[in-house]
Amino acid sequence: MVSSQRMSTAERKKVRPSRDQVRAWLTTVISPLASALAVEHHRLTNDKGNWSFRCDTRDFEFFWPVGKMIAAPHEPNLRQFLRYKPEFKKLAQDHDRALGGLRTAARNAYDRLLGNQRFMALASSLSMSENDRRYLAEYVVNGLRDLASYYTFHELWTREGRRFLDLRKDPVLTSEFVALEAAGNDLSKRVTSFLKAIRTLQEELADRYKLPPVESTDAVRV
Repeated sequence: MVSSQRMSTAERKKVRPSRDQVRAWLTTVISPLASALAVEHHRLTNDKGNWSFRCDTRDFEFFWPVGKMIAAPHEPNLRQFLRYKPEFKKLAQDHDRALGGLRTAARNAYDRLLGNQRFMALASSLSMSENDRRYLAEYVVNGLRDLASYYTFHELWTREGRRFLDLRKDPVLTSEFVALEAAGNDLSKRVTSFLKAIRTLQEELADRYKLPPVESTDAVRV
């Protein structure tokens, strides 16, 4: 009985972090997570369909795995936080799984575009080099209707962008872009849930332990 009581007390101590631990989490883990997730949420809701996929990296500019949302020196704090808060470990895993799905879908659509006969014929008619075609495929994956004036291919895309974007409806390519949209919707749901939970926790811990939600903006990654 005594042994059982001692174990129960130890378990309670483990799940109840100290004020110093919470202070570190708020500044080095929770605030950076909230900031990064807010960026992702904005991209997924206000700029829907522009995945920020980049042909050079074959990855996203504005979506990150949870581990990349935290500054490298503070990764041990993230691991500790997730040990104490298993429900957030689940949210993080769901987020990263959905992000992986979107990455796979974006790469598939991009690769299929580059090998598509209509895409290659259209790019050839504009005297585009094979290297430059990568950027046009990137714009199609991201569904860009307008390209900022500082982009090299701004004028070309203004004239010809619609013809390239119409390839998204090509029967040969439709399945890739349907899968891309579905993967984006899945990530959007995960980000919304994660962001809501992390903001709620940020307020609760700050109030419970009489701490500011963020002590130093220097610790915020995004």
